Amino acid sequence: MLHFFIPSYYSDLLMKKSDDFREAIYSSGWQKCPDKRVRQIILFMLTRARTPMGIRTVFYDINLDTFANMCHQSYSILNVLNAAWR
Repeated sequence: MLHFFIPSYYSDLLMKKSDDFREAIYSSGWQKCPDKRVRQIILFMLTRARTPMGIRTVFYDINLDTFANMCHQSYSILNVLNAAWR
């Protein structure tokens, strides 16, 4: 279980930090910068930071929500197998 939790935890932290980074860029006052090139670069950074960075697989993002769903589904399967065994 721990080998599933650790990547989920760090991916969740990474997603939160990338969201904080996006908010920091936006609230930096980039609109008032006199240089048009700098404004374009910051706008490009905002566009790239729109989707949060994290660990992804082919089908879904890895985070604490997917870890909780995996634990829930594992427990459900265990209950089904336990009921079938009796």
